[in-house]
Amino acid sequence: MRGPDAFRPFYRNFHAAFPDIRIEVVRTITEGDMITAHCHVTGSHQTDALGMAATGKSVDFWGMCICRVQNGQIQESWNSFDFLNFYQQLGVLPQL
Repeated sequence: MRGPDAFRPFYRNFHAAFPDIRIEVVRTITEGDMITAHCHVTGSHQTDALGMAATGKSVDFWGMCICRVQNGQIQESWNSFDFLNFYQQLGVLPQL
């Protein structure tokens, strides 16, 4: 995704599917204009907003974001979250 206009629909759909989502920033590291956040995500899958039937299942997974910020705005961002574990918890993919 590039830019806020591309990110907004993803954010809206994800939040609609997990209306009780909680993203806890566990720790951050800042160096110059770079910021890293280690995040813990929890929530329950309550609607079909992501294109799959709501499972009612809870998810609990971790990830990291790295952002370059200038003048108070994110210029670049890289995200790495454990979506394999996320999909396994929803039953979309088998547990390994």
